[in-house]
Amino acid sequence: MTTIDPLLFHGTLLNQQGDAIKDAKIQLWQTDPDGNYLHPDPRAATSPKSPDHASIVSEFQYFGTDATDSEGNFEFLSYRPGAYPNRPYSHFHFMVWLNDPVVGDDGEDPLPALVTQFYFKDESPPFPDSLQLDVTEVDAGIYTYGSYVNGTIVVDADSSLTGGILLATSPMQPKGPFYPETDFFRMNNDLTAADDATTQNVSPTVSPDTGVITTHPTRIPSFAAPATGPTPPMPSHNNDIMPISTAPTLHPVQVTSSAAAAAAAWNYNFLGFVW
Repeated sequence: MTTIDPLLFHGTLLNQQGDAIKDAKIQLWQTDPDGNYLHPDPRAATSPKSPDHASIVSEFQYFGTDATDSEGNFEFLSYRPGAYPNRPYSHFHFMVWLNDPVVGDDGEDPLPALVTQFYFKDESPPFPDSLQLDVTEVDAGIYTYGSYVNGTIVVDADSSLTGGILLATSPMQPKGPFYPETDFFRMNNDLTAADDATTQNVSPTVSPDTGVITTHPTRIPSFAAPATGPTPPMPSHNNDIMPISTAPTLHPVQVTSSAAAAAAAWNYNFLGFVW
């Protein structure tokens, strides 16, 4: 019997003018509740396994993809990621693709619009407020999840934007060494039930004519609608996005505790680039 309930990640993708971006692909990958990734690198699975999480881990998908709707919304049903020794802060990895990824003429892999990570505010992570999420608890007996987070991602979708109040773009962070080696563009956004292809090493399907990666996820319908009762209130965002004029200057992390020291050991520049 598990001791934790699923967590709903509800997000919105905006450009710097605050407009919703539709039809973008959002990839998420994370550790299971024990702090282990599904990846062949031996560093990916070093945390002790908890018997309480055995039934979760056996069915856990570890990564998935969603496409933004007409209002820029995307969702993932998952569990809160577990921390691990070298990363004492729980986190989600995200990659944002504004268009179908295209393999370059030189055969090089396509580049996403943004790679970043989200953290949990209640762990006091030493990273920008715009990457920190509040957790709201709900009744798991009413909803299909026991808590949710609601975050906003801002990308520079149009470099020609000028004038008015522009939002600061979400800070980028590295994808780290545990980006899945499976083609998960075709995997859905429900990480609580493993896709049959989770452990398969499948290469993306690339059009020989255009170079466009043609795989697409099968999106699970919105998780926000409860089985019974009202939908819980969701603010437009709860990570602190802000206009460029008031965006803080990022400085090196000041190490003040052994936990922060462990994080800083993996922190290799002022943006908080960590695994």
